[in-house]
Amino acid sequence: MRFIHSGDAKQLFGEGITTGLLAGIIFAAALMLFNAILGWPLLGPLRVIGSLALGPEALRPDYPTSVALWTGAAVLLILSMFFGIVFVSGLYLAGQLTGQRDKILAQGIIFGFTLWLVNILLGSAGFPQLLRINQFWHGFVAHTFFFGAVIAWLVVKFRRFFIVK
Repeated sequence: MRFIHSGDAKQLFGEGITTGLLAGIIFAAALMLFNAILGWPLLGPLRVIGSLALGPEALRPDYPTSVALWTGAAVLLILSMFFGIVFVSGLYLAGQLTGQRDKILAQGIIFGFTLWLVNILLGSAGFPQLLRINQFWHGFVAHTFFFGAVIAWLVVKFRRFFIVK
C-alpha cells in the first residue's frame, strides 16, 4: 500500500480538481442533452442538483430559477472536483496512476457506476428528489460513461502533466 506524501498531495489535488471539473462540465452537458431528448426542461438537472443544497422547495416552479440553477452548477462542480480528487488519489494509492490506459478506463467506468449506486442507494435516503430523475439516462449512463469514463480518459490524456513519481 502506498501513502500520499505532502509533495505528491499537491499534484494529486491539482489533477483531481482539473479532471473532476472538466468531467463535471461534460457530465452536466450530458444531463441537459438527455433532458432535451426526453422532452424535459433543459436546465432541469441543475435545478435538481441545486435542490440538494436548497431543499426540495427549489424544485417548485415559483422558486427563483437563477438561484436554483447557480446553486446547482456550484454543487455539481464542487462534487465533481471532490470525486476527481477521490478517483486520482485512488489510482495513485493502488499504483495505477501510470498504469495501462485500458485499465484506467475500466476503473473510471467502475468508479462512475459506483457513484450512481451510492447516489441512488444512499443519497436518495436523504434526498428523495434524486428518485425523480430518469435512472437509466441521468443515472446509469450519465454517471458511468459521461463522468466515470470521461474522468478516466482525462487522467490518461493529461497524466504526463501530473505524473507523481
